[in-house]
Amino acid sequence: MKKKLALLLCLMMAFSVFAVGCGGDEEPAPQEEPAQEEAVENGEEAGVEVELEDEEEADAEEEELEEVEAEELEEEELDEEEEEEEK
Repeated sequence: MKKKLALLLCLMMAFSVFAVGCGGDEEPAPQEEPAQEEAVENGEEAGVEVELEDEEEADAEEEELEEVEAEELEEEELDEEEEEEEK
């Protein structure tokens, strides 16, 4: 009796492992952006939060560009001064 019960349990376990391994070809659901999830959790509108982040990124990029341009202008001025001193 014990052998039959043990064999039945083993067959059930083997079948369950086989069934789980054969299924699951579904693609996972697309995940939302974390910014939207955080905004919804905070009770804010997700669209507003994303727009603010985009504006902040644009402002940061603009500041970096301005800094680079300022550095280039300074270098050009220094080069011109050096050329004038050499003459």
